[in-house]
Amino acid sequence: MKKFGIYKWDVDEYRAVKHGFSFPGCVLQWIWLVYKGMYVRGTLFFLAYVLLGNLIYGMEKDANPLLYGLRALIPVLEHPPLIENEILRVSVGLFRTVAFGLVIGLSGNGWYRKNLLKRGFLHVTDVEAPEAK
Repeated sequence: MKKFGIYKWDVDEYRAVKHGFSFPGCVLQWIWLVYKGMYVRGTLFFLAYVLLGNLIYGMEKDANPLLYGLRALIPVLEHPPLIENEILRVSVGLFRTVAFGLVIGLSGNGWYRKNLLKRGFLHVTDVEAPEAK
C-alpha cells in the first residue's frame, strides 16, 4: 500500500501526490520539476547540471555553436577539462547525474506538496491505496 496526499483546487480539480520516493523525478530530474510547475527549482537544477558539466568536461576554444549551443557564445566557459583522466571524468559526470537524480527523487514529492499548497491547493486528506496492477 502506498500513501498519497490528496489536494483540492477551487473547482473540482484534485491532485494526488505520493509520499516517498519519486521514480519519475529521479529519472527525468529537472524536466520533471518543470513539468510539475516548480519552475525556479527546475531552472536551478538545470543550470547547476550544465555548469558542473562544463567544469567536468570543459569546452574547446574553437567550439562550434551547433555542437555546444549557447556555451560557445560565452567565452568565460571556454577551458580545458578540469579532470584530465577520461575514465575519472566520465565517472564524476555519471556521479553528478546519479546524485541529482537521488536528491530530486527523494525530495521531489515533498517539494511538489509544498508547491501545491503555495499555489492555493488545500490538503484534503491522506489515503492509502494499493499499487496499480
